[in-house]
Amino acid sequence: MRRSILMYLSALLAVLAIIFLFTYRGRVETPAPTSGMKTTSAESGVPVSSTASPFTAARESVTLQATSPPNPVVEYARERGLKDISEHLNPLGRDGRLDPEDKRLVDLMASLPSHEISSREFIETLDSVVADGKVTEDELSLLDDRYVNPEPPKIEELNLTPSRVVNGKVYELRLSFKAEDSETPIVSAILKWIPLKYGGMPSRAFPHEDARILHLTPVDGKYGNLREEFSIAISNFKGGREYEVRIEVTDEAGNRQVETIKTPYIRQYEDIAGQDSLLVGAYYYPWYGEERHWEEGYKGTPLLGEYDSRSPVVISRHIDWATGHGIDFFMVSWWGPRSYEDETLKSYLLKNPLAGSMRFAILYETGRLKGLSFAEAKKVLEEDFDYLNRTYFSDPRYLRIRGKPVVEIYLARALPKSVLEAIYGYRMKYGFYLLGDLVYWQNPSEASKVRYFDGVTSYNMHTSVPGILNDFEGRLREKYGEWLRYLRALGVDFIPSAIPGFDDRAVRSGNLPLPRSVERFKEQLMMALDYSWPRKIIMITSFNEWHEYTSIEPSVEYGMKYLEAVREVVGEYSKEQRGARGIVYILPSGACTSTWTRRYGDRIYFYVHANLSDYRDAIEEDFSVISEYYDTVIVIIPADDTQLFHHNLKVVSDIAGRYSLRILWGIFPKWKYGAEESYLRQGTPMNRLVVDLMEYLSSLDSTWRIAVWYGWKDRLDYREIIRFYNSLPVDLKGKYAVWLDEEYAPVVDGLATVGPTFLVVTELYSEEEIVRYSGRLDQQMVVTGYEGASNAKDWLNGICPKLRSIRKPAFVGIWMFYDEGDGSGESYGAYFPRQGLADPWYCVKSG
Repeated sequence: MRRSILMYLSALLAVLAIIFLFTYRGRVETPAPTSGMKTTSAESGVPVSSTASPFTAARESVTLQATSPPNPVVEYARERGLKDISEHLNPLGRDGRLDPEDKRLVDLMASLPSHEISSREFIETLDSVVADGKVTEDELSLLDDRYVNPEPPKIEELNLTPSRVVNGKVYELRLSFKAEDSETPIVSAILKWIPLKYGGMPSRAFPHEDARILHLTPVDGKYGNLREEFSIAISNFKGGREYEVRIEVTDEAGNRQVETIKTPYIRQYEDIAGQDSLLVGAYYYPWYGEERHWEEGYKGTPLLGEYDSRSPVVISRHIDWATGHGIDFFMVSWWGPRSYEDETLKSYLLKNPLAGSMRFAILYETGRLKGLSFAEAKKVLEEDFDYLNRTYFSDPRYLRIRGKPVVEIYLARALPKSVLEAIYGYRMKYGFYLLGDLVYWQNPSEASKVRYFDGVTSYNMHTSVPGILNDFEGRLREKYGEWLRYLRALGVDFIPSAIPGFDDRAVRSGNLPLPRSVERFKEQLMMALDYSWPRKIIMITSFNEWHEYTSIEPSVEYGMKYLEAVREVVGEYSKEQRGARGIVYILPSGACTSTWTRRYGDRIYFYVHANLSDYRDAIEEDFSVISEYYDTVIVIIPADDTQLFHHNLKVVSDIAGRYSLRILWGIFPKWKYGAEESYLRQGTPMNRLVVDLMEYLSSLDSTWRIAVWYGWKDRLDYREIIRFYNSLPVDLKGKYAVWLDEEYAPVVDGLATVGPTFLVVTELYSEEEIVRYSGRLDQQMVVTGYEGASNAKDWLNGICPKLRSIRKPAFVGIWMFYDEGDGSGESYGAYFPRQGLADPWYCVKSG
């Protein structure tokens, strides 16, 4: 019985074991899911370890396969031949469906080369697309644009225009363009600003400047659209060359489009040549080229090296250098029709983009007549002047004096009278202004050839006479004085010249050199300006005659020193000659509030109590505007002596210098050390204060004149002004001016009886007073203004009648630049921030 029971239990246990084994294996031997999934207990969700099972042997002997539904996206990928990469599509199709986007993704992949879809970059991109278990239209567009039909964005409406130009120099450019992509959004835009380098030319001839990369932001401030618009200001470039502007736009798919444009030559220097009433010319030689002239020999080292006169960048550089330092025109060496020099002038120099900023005239090289009989010379002259008349004389850039095109005859003093008479005949026929190179060391009365010419000059006053060379400038002054007296009696123009030195030993022998000297060159320039008559026209020998080393073109040895000397002398001389166009400036426009009046009682105390270092940007902005139409800033200040006050005055002077503005200081004494009028008496505290302040102002670089207020009721004695002037130290007399308000204008009557040598500033506002008191003195400035205008047009309409009423309008001042909201109770402002600064000087010109 017990045995039967045991056998029965054994059989039962065996059956139960088999049942348990099959059940357990069905749970743990289900095929592993795809990559990245763990095997877990279906009941607990805890990972099951095969090594922990006590039924390993049984499990190895019996295997049951459990199946799961196939992934339709993976299956479709395999059908399309993407077996190797299909496993990456597992996150898709979990719902058992092949969506249209999934199918398009697989089709897109199937269209790619196998090496591309197996690349790491593609797999990483694919994984990021399918990670969330779905495919969007944007993701399909991204893959299509990146791998199937890569299409770079389009760059359209690319425009680069100057947005800030002062005297021909571009300070800012505005770049605008639109970028568009048909598939994916624009994600970046880069601007590369690349200064061009010129192969074969020394880098020293161009300002050093590094390339720049600017990351652009769309106009709306953010990326993410298929179409983006860009606008950017480019500034802080040095100029003196051309630039390459490269735009690179990239879309989200990584496709990039590049567009490149090149700027014209951008000036390094402002064109200041036309800003004054002087005419400064320089002899110019367009004869250099490969195996042309350089091989003949020369002294010095041109900054541009042995250049080609026909190179566009060489021509641009020359014009930029010349006009940027006050040279108005080139007198161009000319050797006849179709000569190398003629073709260079006609087809290269005059076609340069900067040629419009400079005038030119013909230096007729009489060497082409050498050895000819009179009949032959006359035939050449006839053909030459007919050609010049047809080719050049009507050019609007051609230099004219008294409305006539100018032709200079080189070494006219060496030509026989018969040839000069023939030239004079062509002068009458074609109506040009004939300038003769006649002036030299001979006695002027012996120069009988003068009568053929409208004006005379000297190409070069160099001589090998030791006695002259040893005191060249002294002897030159004497000789120019002789010529001026002689020519004025005849009514013939005198156009003197200056040379930096002379040394022709590289090309010939026999002549003694005149050593180069910047200081002596400056002295000669001033001398030429002093003796030019009747108009201030001078010549410089030369811009680029390297054989005789008279060149002022920048060189390795001297850099820009000779051109800087021209700019310095011409600038100072022209200021003194043309008078002044000034505007009163009290508060920076950015600081015009009534606070100053409430706190200190008078806005001129701004310069005593403020720290102008905090207002530097505002003053610079104002002076930049002022310099467009004015050459002088009239700064009204009290008499004070604090350290901060002196600091502020220097700040104003330094900023004015940056914008080529000079300053007329107006000192209003204002009671600091006694009654205002006590400054007139020597030894008083107010007198010492005013004189000390004048000494300090005279030490500032931008100071032109220092005007001191005069005018009190029952105190209108012009003799007080004269006595004060006579009491001043010698170095201050040349800077002194007196300031008279309109109420005290009658003092002008008394001053007119003594003819003062100092400047007299008269504030005159009614047209009647302007007519009555203006033009009474040789040096008299009329300061006037128009009150109540609300815009630039109304202000011009009001100021023009007053300006036209001024007699002898050499020195004129406008009251004032800007005074809106400063609490002064006046409204004389000539500047309207949203409309800019109006140009009142056309009133004087058209008056």
